[in-house]
Amino acid sequence: PVFLDGENAGGLVQGQDLALDALDNVPARLLLEDACAQAGVSIVHGAIRGWSAQVAVVPPGSGRLRRLYGSGGGAPIDRTSLPFTPPFCAAIQAAEAVKLLLGRPSSLEGQLLLADLRRMDWDLLPL
Repeated sequence: PVFLDGENAGGLVQGQDLALDALDNVPARLLLEDACAQAGVSIVHGAIRGWSAQVAVVPPGSGRLRRLYGSGGGAPIDRTSLPFTPPFCAAIQAAEAVKLLLGRPSSLEGQLLLADLRRMDWDLLPL
């Protein structure tokens, strides 16, 4: 149990089959994406805020998180969330992770799932 940083990111993902992103800030996500690109490891990305969740599969070297989040600068992220949003997001991430680990295609390949639990509205956006 350690915090992901520039010194240990490569070692943490090296030799892994998959990385699950449950990080709470954009710079750490971009650091994970860079380390996974070098190690050839896919990421199942998940992020939450309030009533909303997003999930995507990030193949190594695709740069999808960097395109999604930009350089990682800007205003701090509002970390307000409701207690049911994290497990909802994690359940979708777990389903995609199991598919990938079993060698099955991801339902989210090339797409970003956006879920609004307040309106019970789901969108799949192309990445």
